[in-house]
Amino acid sequence: MTYLLIGSAVLLAVVFARSSAGKMRPEAFTAFAGTVEQLGAVPRRLVRPAAGALVAAEAATAVLLLIAPVAGFVLATGLLVVFCVVIGTAMHRRITVACRCFGAGDAPLGRWHLARNGVLVAVAATGLAATTVRTAPAAHPAGAVITVAGALVAALIIMRLDELAELFSAPVRR
Repeated sequence: MTYLLIGSAVLLAVVFARSSAGKMRPEAFTAFAGTVEQLGAVPRRLVRPAAGALVAAEAATAVLLLIAPVAGFVLATGLLVVFCVVIGTAMHRRITVACRCFGAGDAPLGRWHLARNGVLVAVAATGLAATTVRTAPAAHPAGAVITVAGALVAALIIMRLDELAELFSAPVRR
């Protein structure tokens, strides 16, 4: 369970840190706020404050996962469930908006994003469950390094999902 805790915390911390950092540039934040407005989830006058609060919550999640894992996993789970609901609602209502999950991107929100966030909910739940094990042995340094490396690779794949989805769904030309 120790390695599950380490891997889950690192993976989610990297994903949330990249997500919040990608939205902090003024032009990226404006684009993200535009997506929030298009989704219609909050009143127009609250779009920018809500977008700012979301970016702050993502940054806080990244930090909490590393210094207070229980709180970090709880916050991560909550945010990811909200993301799933918003994406699912947008798909149901046939609202087409660009994914600004990591600040930039033109791919429309869709099933890949819903699946990605569903997987991340499972990772957060696994990490939270791992925090409850009190008799877990200490991590061996080599095992911890391998776990962190694996989490970083998984985070990179998750953060590049739009490009991977496009690569694997491109039509075959003959």
